[in-house]
Amino acid sequence: MSATALDATADVRAHYASIRDEATRADRRSSPVYALRCVNNWVKRVAIERNARGARRVLDLCGGRGGDMYKWRDAGATEYVLVDVSREQVDGAAQRWQRDEKRRGAPSARGGAAGALHAATAARRGMRAYFACADAFGPCDALREAIVAAGGGGAASADGAVEPFDVISCQMALHYACNDAGRLANALANVSALLRDGGTFLCSTLDAARVVGLCWPPPSQPPLPGGGVDGAHAAAGDGRYAGRAVHVEFDERDYRLLPPFGARYVISVGERVQACPEYLVHAPTFIAMAQRSGALHLAEAARFDEVCARVLAAEPFGVHAQQWRALVPQRTIATTDGQQTSTSCPQRLEADIDDEQWRVVSLYCMLTFRKQPVPFLARGRA
Repeated sequence: MSATALDATADVRAHYASIRDEATRADRRSSPVYALRCVNNWVKRVAIERNARGARRVLDLCGGRGGDMYKWRDAGATEYVLVDVSREQVDGAAQRWQRDEKRRGAPSARGGAAGALHAATAARRGMRAYFACADAFGPCDALREAIVAAGGGGAASADGAVEPFDVISCQMALHYACNDAGRLANALANVSALLRDGGTFLCSTLDAARVVGLCWPPPSQPPLPGGGVDGAHAAAGDGRYAGRAVHVEFDERDYRLLPPFGARYVISVGERVQACPEYLVHAPTFIAMAQRSGALHLAEAARFDEVCARVLAAEPFGVHAQQWRALVPQRTIATTDGQQTSTSCPQRLEADIDDEQWRVVSLYCMLTFRKQPVPFLARGRA
């Protein structure tokens, strides 16, 4: 691993180690970006439920404090393994799971901490959860060892190997691998090595083109309502954007000089993500590398706001649409055919999302890959 990659990993580990769990639901609701977080979680739940059908084993890379583990449980997964580089985050996820188990009278989770590894497991609604501290984008052997030590190796763990996963998820974290071409290639190699043939790789990240457009807006782009100071446009046009919901600042001031790897920016979203260093994910390069290095073929790509529009247009009275209306009943969005659909309903407002936060929603995208088996005659070729 290069010195730059090591520095980036240390920065991310330090940032997330400093974040503490919100104690109560009231604490979460008091967040100025609570509505944004609700919408992002709804999109992830939709994507997870659509890709978890028939999935038994799930690997959650960069899973943090386990924000998605209950989504996977509710979607029917039976074995869930969380990996994160921050021991504080991993411990927090394991403790959260154990606490909920005890509250429901389930058997205590077994496991403990040893060096850089933390393992815990428990059964709940048929799902067993395992937690390991490791670098998801580091050497694959170390990642395998951490998973096995945590008890998440599955049927192959008796031999020190890891049973392939049906789904591998990496939510809001892929950008941490894009500081260096070798690190991203390593991340994709890890996914390919641990994912079964025909399995799904599900990842979300910031859309590079949208982020660049936010910080270097074209002259024709209208001002953002309520953004910036006194309602003025929040973008300076030199790699910086400062709104109420999100602040972004690039190291580079000229977008024409942004490299495909190592395009660093610092982002703040609400009160929990403050001055976090991230790197642009250059989508064409990433997709090409995924196919070339890991036999991972893109099945679907959509921005979060597009996911919202598609679900509401295709399933206006479905479960997901009902969940949406309970969250954001007053939001009107454009559907895929260019029509307007109103989410208005008489239910009590759970989370009102303003224009700026909705624009931030559109910065995120969800990418779905399928692993295709390598033809026998092609195996071993460079």
